[in-house]
Amino acid sequence: GSSPSDLWVWINREDLDFSMAESVAPVQKFELAENPTGQIEYPVKFSKFQNVRSLTFYFRSNYGAESTKIYYIGLKGDFFKIGREAVVTAYELHPQLADHKTGEDFSQHHLV
Repeated sequence: GSSPSDLWVWINREDLDFSMAESVAPVQKFELAENPTGQIEYPVKFSKFQNVRSLTFYFRSNYGAESTKIYYIGLKGDFFKIGREAVVTAYELHPQLADHKTGEDFSQHHLV
């Protein structure tokens, strides 16, 4: 058949081309089953697919046909907006007790 039999996937590699594909290790490899109805889902290794901006697919071979035919590629996942904001923080070399409201009055000395 003309369905792809295996797939290599890279993330965030816009520089990759056919001449490099065999020498650069993919993020994940898939052995694909012949699937004319498109009902099989292939889960990814979640920890390796974080902060994805682009995907590169390399279909290395098929089930014996002269050419590979792909009719549909479906992707599932969640989108998270990346918030790049400055963190506001204060560093104190010499903390001042008056700057920290605790609800207790530390102006009096307590003897133990």
